[in-house]
This record gives sequence, C-alpha cells and structure tokens, in this order.
Amino acid sequence: MKNSTKYLIVGLIAIVSILLALVVYRMFFMFKSAKVKAFATEQANLTASPDVVYQLLIEGCENILKSQDLTKQVKLFAQVEGIEIEEALVLTALNSCYSLGFIAKPLAIEETPEA
Repeated sequence: MKNSTKYLIVGLIAIVSILLALVVYRMFFMFKSAKVKAFATEQANLTASPDVVYQLLIEGCENILKSQDLTKQVKLFAQVEGIEIEEALVLTALNSCYSLGFIAKPLAIEETPEA
C-alpha cells in the first residue's frame, strides 16, 4: 500500500511539473519578448495614454500565454494573416482590451466624396 501511494504522489508531481513547464515555455520562450514589447509600444503610442495602454497590452499578452487554446489561436491568426506571431499576440491582446472596455476603440473616419 505504501509503494502505490508513493508512486501516485510521484506521478502527480511529474504531471504538474510537465504542465508547469509547458506554461513557462509559452510565456518565456515561444515568443520573442523584445518583439512583443516593440509591437506593444507601437500600438500604445497610437493612444492618448501610452503608458497605461502598454501595461494593459503586456498583461493581456501574459494572460493569453497562460492559455494553451488562446496561444494556439494566436499562432493560427498569425499564419492566416501572414504576420509575425508576436504581432498577432499584441493585436489579440489589444482586441481583448477593446472588448473588455479597457481601451476605447478608435473612431472610424468616414471619407466624404468630393464634388
């Protein structure tokens, strides 16, 4: 009985370690941090308060990377649009901020036909 409990605990620790390793890989090694920060800075500079928006985008990126499904969607989005995965990550975080109401969507400017 003691050996089976010991093996069960070791097995659970191994599973948790593997899952933790996958999350750490996604957060720190799958995407180039410098590129993510550059794209986030670029998008934040288009807003009225770039410092706050930059922090929101970085936190949004971290939130996305914690989820395997969201990370997979970002990679698919990058492939479909033909953009870098880091840019797709930042754009996804930006759209998430828009949908949650953290950042106001930019107003669309209508073109008027010239007479």
